[in-house]
Amino acid sequence: MKKYLYFRSGDSGTGSAVADVDATTEDLCIDADRLIAMETTGDSTLKLHFEPVIRNQSDAQDGNVVNSDSVILNVAANSQFEVMKAITSAVKTSRVSMVTIADDIVDDATTGSVARYIHGSITSCGAIAVAAALS
Repeated sequence: MKKYLYFRSGDSGTGSAVADVDATTEDLCIDADRLIAMETTGDSTLKLHFEPVIRNQSDAQDGNVVNSDSVILNVAANSQFEVMKAITSAVKTSRVSMVTIADDIVDDATTGSVARYIHGSITSCGAIAVAAALS
């Protein structure tokens, strides 16, 4: 079964309700096969790198660098390894096609939902970056 990873950041600036998701960098659902690396970028951050949604290469003057997409997960200090294991396990064993990795949005008034994370050490979803086409 094809798996997709879902991320939603609460960085909308106007609150943390579903209606506040209004920018292209606030949520992302991406094919799990596009995950190419997970990198510790600080004591409390984990960066997930993906093959780009928009596949473009720069010209030879830029050294043929391929653009890439990424998601930052904010985690409890020094828990990155456990979070990496939880993500890889979910991709391998989940019985659903869309696996929520990090969802910061709380909408108690409407649905009773709360923020959801694949592992208890994730504290929030940080920046979601989908690279634009290189020129």
